[in-house]
Amino acid sequence: MELTISRDLWKSKYQNKPLELSAGGNESSLQAKHHQYPLRVVLWVLYLQVYGKMSLRSCRHCILSLYMVIGLQRRVPSHECIRNWLCKQGYYRVKKAELLVGNRVLYVDESIVLGGEKILLVLGIMEENIPISRCVSQEDVEVLYVGSEKEWKGEKIADILKQVNGQHKVSYVVGDQGTNLKNAYSSCEYTHIEDCTHIFSNYLKQMYGKDSTFEAFRKEIGLLRKAWFLSKEKSQFMPPGMRGKLRFANIFPCVDRAKKQLAHWDNLEESVKTSLAFLKKTRPLLRSWMR
Repeated sequence: MELTISRDLWKSKYQNKPLELSAGGNESSLQAKHHQYPLRVVLWVLYLQVYGKMSLRSCRHCILSLYMVIGLQRRVPSHECIRNWLCKQGYYRVKKAELLVGNRVLYVDESIVLGGEKILLVLGIMEENIPISRCVSQEDVEVLYVGSEKEWKGEKIADILKQVNGQHKVSYVVGDQGTNLKNAYSSCEYTHIEDCTHIFSNYLKQMYGKDSTFEAFRKEIGLLRKAWFLSKEKSQFMPPGMRGKLRFANIFPCVDRAKKQLAHWDNLEESVKTSLAFLKKTRPLLRSWMR
């Protein structure tokens, strides 16, 4: 009752009061120089277009609709204005890349399949920016090239690497042991560092590739994901996926999930326990993987 009364008091206090966009201070203090729109509006529009893949006019209509719903009396940028912001952002990113000096490390992969074509992905990071206390994450690298072809030969990959190299010297390249990739590195005279994920995966494949217990464990995970994929109650217990060729590369997330579920076994519902009973059967195998 107290919560209901308090909610009604606040609602009656603010329902007729126009909402302010700025959270303290003058809104003009949050504007970029020579611009009439707040920086957060500009940032929001850029996210809508770049990451949401919305058209320029869709971005404008999205802002207009939100203003109407929450009762904000603000000017709405035109699609030409939004285009101008996007061009300035692109210009800034190009100029920022030109200012970077030093050696660069490349991460190359062409095993991603899209329909009948393979995608070549080249990521880069300045050598001095490589973190020491942790692994390199997606936020640390920048996309230098993305392209699709039915077949990527070593000569073609070498030409792409020379193009993305630009003004920066490549210290070394991190990648798998693909023959076409190795030929490209050799022709460009780049030092090749084998990806540790693929190395560990190959070791695990040699050890468990023909292990019947592991295959049964993998099949049970696949069946469980199909059964719980659209379940609101049980999707939280669903194990991570183990795709065909990557089943040895992403095995440890599945092991970590199994470890947590076994540790809290008594707190699980009976229906969940029944579906996860195979974890107890494979406990010796899981114990050999647990860190």
